[in-house]
Amino acid sequence: MPVGRIGWFWPIAVTLLGYGTALGLVCRHYHVYSWNGWQVYQAMAHECHPVWQEYNFGRIRAGDDVMEVIAHTRPKRVQQKGRCLELDYGDGVAAVACEGKLVLAYAGSCTWVRVFFDEMTEEQSLDYLKRGRRDPQRFGIVPVYR
Repeated sequence: MPVGRIGWFWPIAVTLLGYGTALGLVCRHYHVYSWNGWQVYQAMAHECHPVWQEYNFGRIRAGDDVMEVIAHTRPKRVQQKGRCLELDYGDGVAAVACEGKLVLAYAGSCTWVRVFFDEMTEEQSLDYLKRGRRDPQRFGIVPVYR
């Protein structure tokens, strides 16, 4: 018995919807929303200090107390930069705290920057990065992934 075109539509549509939903959930879990984002994720897994996972998966967030984060993550270097405190983990991962709270965390290499969160005010950005929040070269000339 031949099956009409409409007979195949619903099984195919439901299957594609299921695959699309699964892909969307995986992308949301890993915070990867493009092919280039996936390549950056892979680069972080191979090149960066393991603490990047704490920031990527939201276990450490903007507004967290900097002293608790330092105790939990043990950065390689902590230094004052203007009115902000920089937590440098080495291997391309850093976080910034102003007024005792985390406001910026990122990982990067010479070809990309992955910003985990950025809650800096304009004043804090000018103080730490020497560039305003709207400056397209705020993190340099490399592509920035959020």
